[in-house]
Amino acid sequence: MGAGASNFNLKTQSYSVENLAADADISGRAVFFFPQAGSFQSAHIFMAANSAAIDANNTAVVTLKIANTAIATLTRTANTELNTMYALTNATGATVQRAANTAITMDVTQGTNADLPAFELVVVWNQDGLNT
Repeated sequence: MGAGASNFNLKTQSYSVENLAADADISGRAVFFFPQAGSFQSAHIFMAANSAAIDANNTAVVTLKIANTAIATLTRTANTELNTMYALTNATGATVQRAANTAITMDVTQGTNADLPAFELVVVWNQDGLNT
């Protein structure tokens, strides 16, 4: 793109995740699907409250997957804070190209005392075939 050009292909989608009790987990929950061919770019979670009891022995892990393969992960070994955004690390180190109707699922795994609050998951993806 030249100077001043915009990338109109980038899209965001958010998904609200409920307040989880300590030691509660989520497995394989569908949180996004590509309505058109595109590529996963990044993901973040935005906290609705402070977490509790997350430490090195009671971690909280959020993982996004496509077809049971991790594409992005966040592992917390310290508490999260209200109104703070945390980036998931892209597992592949590059974008992940996908066909239309491919699903992204989410796993949340918490240690015995770890207690994540409600949060908003934000997925950034690039839609194929749009002019910029």
